[in-house]
Amino acid sequence: MSGARELAEFMNAAWELLPCPLTVLDAQGHVLQQNALWTALGIALQTSFEESSCRALLQALGQPQDFELALQCASQARWLACQARWDAPLQAHVCLWYEVTAAKQVERDAAEQMRKLRMVADHVPVLIALYDAKTQQCMFANRGYARTFGMDEQSILGRSFTEVIGAAAAVLIQPQVDRVLRDKQAANYERYLPGADGSPRWIEVNLIPYLDADDGSSLASVVLISDITKHRLAEGAVRESEARLATFMQASVEGILFHRDGIVTDVNPSLSALVGYSLE
Repeated sequence: MSGARELAEFMNAAWELLPCPLTVLDAQGHVLQQNALWTALGIALQTSFEESSCRALLQALGQPQDFELALQCASQARWLACQARWDAPLQAHVCLWYEVTAAKQVERDAAEQMRKLRMVADHVPVLIALYDAKTQQCMFANRGYARTFGMDEQSILGRSFTEVIGAAAAVLIQPQVDRVLRDKQAANYERYLPGADGSPRWIEVNLIPYLDADDGSSLASVVLISDITKHRLAEGAVRESEARLATFMQASVEGILFHRDGIVTDVNPSLSALVGYSLE
């Protein structure tokens, strides 16, 4: 009996010497045992945690298995992590607690930065996507890019380049992508891409290599797509207008002359015949 008592005393002493708050919790969240560091925290499980964190903890305690949770305190911007191991003989969880407030702040800051990036990316008039260099799978896409190919920002993730743009287009464009990743230099090209309603549409594509900051290897390819349909339609309209004007000038029996500051820039055949000069 003395040996068992000494072992128990040793275990209790060791429990107090551990440099972190410890508790033994039953399925209802009652503290069966705790060390001095937990007592010093002044945490009451039912009232000290934010409501959703308290529910998550009680739900985890009700399962006979290990778990790890980050729990938000109710009265302050503070987070504690609970790393719990199920002890079958005790029919309780042995819980180690540690502060994760700083890590949570970093996580929140990163999430806020990502939210800002997403907001900007979704509202710029450019289609943006990022494809992994090895797998050719989509790692990021803004709303415009995803919708252009009939998907959303989540469903497009993990899709291969070929799955997104189609096999026929991939055959034409893959050499450009391979060259960008191999040579680590940006590339630019234009192509015709009909709209979902069949309307004519032209795009300008910029491919940019995303390189590892340490060794300079290609990690991914960034795709930036601008809609240049208005420019192409405007160019077509100008060419059509010029063609109509040229036809009119050639067919007119009236002499027609164009000049800039008194210098002749163009005439029609009728004027050439009238004045006796060739066009040249």
